Amino acid sequence: MKNKLDILREKIKKLLRLSENNPNQEEAILAATKAQELITKYNIELGIWNENDNREITKKIVKLKKWKSWQIDLSGELSSNFRCFSAYNPSLKEIHFFGEIKDLIVLEEVFIFLFETGDFLANQKVYKFRKKFGSAVGIYKSFIQGFLFGIHEHMSLRTKALMIVPQKDVIDYYKKQKLRKSLRNNYLDKKAKNFDFESFVQGYKEGKEILERKKIGSEVRDEKI
Repeated sequence: MKNKLDILREKIKKLLRLSENNPNQEEAILAATKAQELITKYNIELGIWNENDNREITKKIVKLKKWKSWQIDLSGELSSNFRCFSAYNPSLKEIHFFGEIKDLIVLEEVFIFLFETGDFLANQKVYKFRKKFGSAVGIYKSFIQGFLFGIHEHMSLRTKALMIVPQKDVIDYYKKQKLRKSLRNNYLDKKAKNFDFESFVQGYKEGKEILERKKIGSEVRDEKI
């Protein structure tokens, strides 16, 4: 019989597959936000998690096939939205997440999904721009900066609304770590060479304004384990 963590992982994977075949920024961040609501719902819903159920505090190392420095920003942004913390190993190009195991399950899936979707969309933008203008210097970074900013603007509002905060034992565990802590503004600090405002705005609008019009939340209430 499947345990609760296996069921939760399957639920998140199913949620993130919603836009797998036709990725776009709206669906990517919509799925991430639903996942955020889902894990919060499971933490407070009677009969899902007992007080000491799956309270293991641990570390999850994520090393993707492709390394981009904006993974640092993405990990920092998402970890706080899922009651976790993050750090990175610059030499091994790894992202380390710290938190309760059930939160880490969701966080890992959302992190990988958003990175792969953002990278795909940014490269798609680069291809179209280069085909039209001959050069696309700065387009990838401009788009990703907008993508990250859109994620931050939307998800931070939900974090406040859902009152998502790490538990004390998670905080204590994180403080003992020796790795470099993830910075949310690492990638955003410097504008891209040949910064393209239109690409930035495209990423930002798709990440924030479209999702705000979706009135996210009602669908999650019907989810059952």
